[in-house]
Amino acid sequence: MVTRLLKRRVPFSSKFWLKGSLFQICIRTQRNHFQRLLSNLNKIIDINYYSVETAKRSNLCHRPFGIGVQGLADTFILHGMA
Repeated sequence: MVTRLLKRRVPFSSKFWLKGSLFQICIRTQRNHFQRLLSNLNKIIDINYYSVETAKRSNLCHRPFGIGVQGLADTFILHGMA
């Protein structure tokens, strides 16, 4: 689900999507980092040791991730989007 959200473009003003703009490069870079992060967290869930069988079953079924967003408001302010 998260990767589907990342592939969809958010309908910002066209000035933010000029070809080669700094903001577009920033978003592309962040998407690549986020996809790598999700892939690595997915691997951790697979190889993790679970002392309780119900916790293992739940994590393998729901695959919970805890990812925070730091500096997102600052990025929006810098690009005049706030």
